[in-house]
Amino acid sequence: METVLERPAPSATGFEKLAGRIEGRVFTEGHDNYDESRRIWNALRDRKPAAIVRPKTVQDVVQSARFARANGYLLSAKSGGHGISGGAVRDGGITIDFSRWKEIEIDAGARTARLQPGLTWGEIDAATQEYGLAIPGGKVASIGAGGSILAGGIGWLLRSHGLTIDSLRSVDVVTGDGRLIHVDGRTNPDLFWGMRGAGSYLGIATSFEFDLAPVNNVLAGIVFHPIDRAVEVLAFYREFTANAPDELTSMAALMYGPEGGKTVAIGVNWAGDLDEGEKVLAPLRAFGPPAADMIGVMPYGLLQKELAKMTPPGVNRGMKSGFLQTFDDDFIAQAADAFRTAPTPECMMLIEHHGGAARAAGNDATAYLHRDRDYNLVIDAGWKKDVLGRETYLWLASTWNRLRPMTANAAYSGYLDADDIGRGLEAFGVAGFARLRNLKAKTDPGHILASLPGLRIL
Repeated sequence: METVLERPAPSATGFEKLAGRIEGRVFTEGHDNYDESRRIWNALRDRKPAAIVRPKTVQDVVQSARFARANGYLLSAKSGGHGISGGAVRDGGITIDFSRWKEIEIDAGARTARLQPGLTWGEIDAATQEYGLAIPGGKVASIGAGGSILAGGIGWLLRSHGLTIDSLRSVDVVTGDGRLIHVDGRTNPDLFWGMRGAGSYLGIATSFEFDLAPVNNVLAGIVFHPIDRAVEVLAFYREFTANAPDELTSMAALMYGPEGGKTVAIGVNWAGDLDEGEKVLAPLRAFGPPAADMIGVMPYGLLQKELAKMTPPGVNRGMKSGFLQTFDDDFIAQAADAFRTAPTPECMMLIEHHGGAARAAGNDATAYLHRDRDYNLVIDAGWKKDVLGRETYLWLASTWNRLRPMTANAAYSGYLDADDIGRGLEAFGVAGFARLRNLKAKTDPGHILASLPGLRIL
């Protein structure tokens, strides 16, 4: 079982003491900035921390961790607040709000960058693209860097340049017992292993150092097909990606299109020679043909901006996800049939193509485990009005129950929802979980940080 802390009732006087120790600000309920700071992307997770700290310095984070442990408060960190589970904000705890920590330093000659956790991937892309460089970041521009990096980082350069953590050089971490530690491959290498995939459960990251990749213009975009062709489009996608070059990262989607109505789509990002990319993508663009073809040469990052418009904040969301064991005709038929009953325009089903450069490090190199998997299924159920909540959640549950037997009991921790009880082993495996438990005992002996998703850690 998880260690249960005896948390005191919120005390304004107690938090005034914390405010007196830091240069930043402390908000409690009733403060003008409180609701703004606790708001996250998934409106379903409407949580109220006892206090929110908006730090000004790294020492503010250190002092907040020490205060939380000494006074029995759980501690969390919020960057973009995009995580589906809502773990960035915890009822009755203390939240470190990094949303204004947006500094980035780029050394174009050395192709390195140092950045703070409050940046979004759209902001990072804009800064690095000034030099024709990039970090393999998130698939949506509005995702915050901090949380997605620590989970592993799945983005549009996954097959060409690897996971986000594969470019990570170092990270500065405030531990649960209030120590500031620099972590890289030589200094604290075991913790560096854990921070790359399970970092949120081991410490609060205050800065990251990355290698940058030469990425400028890409061939990217989406093709849309009528929903009644979903089976044949997904079957084509399976064959198209089976031997795709590593320069191509893609995903298929059952979703509502920009013009309204259900559709089946394929999104792509080619990060290589553009003439070669045109040849590789020619069969995709000819198949059907598509009802709409929005693929073209564009700056890296533009596709992510467009996808951010399609996944706005303020929507109630639930998610289920797992790497596929089989991408056969039966799965395709079942997935297409399930989406026909999706009740709201905010519902979608994604099939991500993994592999490529993400395989290079091997499964034991980082806490992120599933480098050998080819396809990942994501079922994202959203609704704007409470009246549709029950119907939408029932659709999510029934669709997951229908398709879960076709997954490999393997999951990406960044996609695990708050109710994914018992699925932590699917993210990290038995050996990985044991290693993480030993690390947590060293970095968070008071258990004030988050537990592993779906598992309560001792």
